[in-house]
Amino acid sequence: MTAPASRPLLLALLLVATLLVTLSAPSGPTGPSRAVATEPKGGETARILGTWRGRVYGDEGAPAGYRARVRITRNSHGNPHARIRYPGYCRGRWKFVGHAGKRFRFDELITTEHSVCVSDVRVKVRRRAKKLVVRWREPSGDRAHMRARRVR
Repeated sequence: MTAPASRPLLLALLLVATLLVTLSAPSGPTGPSRAVATEPKGGETARILGTWRGRVYGDEGAPAGYRARVRITRNSHGNPHARIRYPGYCRGRWKFVGHAGKRFRFDELITTEHSVCVSDVRVKVRRRAKKLVVRWREPSGDRAHMRARRVR
């Protein structure tokens, strides 16, 4: 049994320990944290929304000028995301990573298997006049580009 004089001290220590554990615990969901990308001001996202079609050049190991079609919409958080098709090859999706000025960054993930398609590609997108300028960079350093026109 504990001596009567030390009981208040034990209760105080227990209270302090409980507060320390509570304050040091993460306040959000557990697991790796992911920053939520925010939309740029000035309605720049609206300029890239829609369905775009063009030809891809500069991609090593692929025929010059192969076709691509991308549909960019907003997700439930208001951020852009997209579905990409390379007719005759594969398809995938673009996950919004962030923006810098009028340039948008996405990660491309191929969702259908094909030996010539590379996943985990960084994509940069911006509007230039009536065209959508798209630049890809593969993990290997290989680059490609497209100047697409709006079809819808």
